[in-house]
Amino acid sequence: MYCVRAVDGVLYQGTCQTGRQSTHISVTGAAYGTWVRMHDQLREWMRVASDREPSPSEAIIDSQSVKSAALVSQAVGYDAGKKIKGRKRFLTVDTLGLVLRVLVTAASTGERAGGKQVLLKVKRMGTAVSRLNQVWVDSGFDGDPFMQWVMDFCRWIIQVVIRPKEHKGFVLLPKRWVQGSRFAGGSRGENCSKSFPPAPLPLRSSADHNACVSLADY
Repeated sequence: MYCVRAVDGVLYQGTCQTGRQSTHISVTGAAYGTWVRMHDQLREWMRVASDREPSPSEAIIDSQSVKSAALVSQAVGYDAGKKIKGRKRFLTVDTLGLVLRVLVTAASTGERAGGKQVLLKVKRMGTAVSRLNQVWVDSGFDGDPFMQWVMDFCRWIIQVVIRPKEHKGFVLLPKRWVQGSRFAGGSRGENCSKSFPPAPLPLRSSADHNACVSLADY
């Protein structure tokens, strides 16, 4: 309840300033730092309310490529595997599905390269992830060099969840379903289903996109 009220307060301020109710938020510089601190506090409160420690011991990472709007030209690339031109967002969540950190890149960015960048952002969270020791990933992040890099720089163990070859269609994968539900929930948002659709107060920067995906948490 407190989380919902806090976010509603932010959106109410935007409504008063613009005269329209919207989830469009322009976040840059110091303002983005304020949003991150608020988001981190809300996440910790939600974990405690769920009888969990404030700091997670496990995290899950995945990526999602989304098409870019016609007016978006910066940080746009082509994901050959998904056949999507646009941007790719790398998302790290705890086992409750609460967002830790987000990274938005061109869709052409590889899983391991983007994975390193977003995990560094998680590592910089300091004491907020002091208990973190294990990160769950899919086969796109597999490979000894990536696993060794995570162990050397982050001191975490990578656990790869592989889809069984004998199964066809939808398969509920251990841990990974949490990340999938987060992407599904976030994609229902006006600004998350595509990379920045045109709007009176459009989201253009990666910081804006990060804030939009974080907002979907609550």
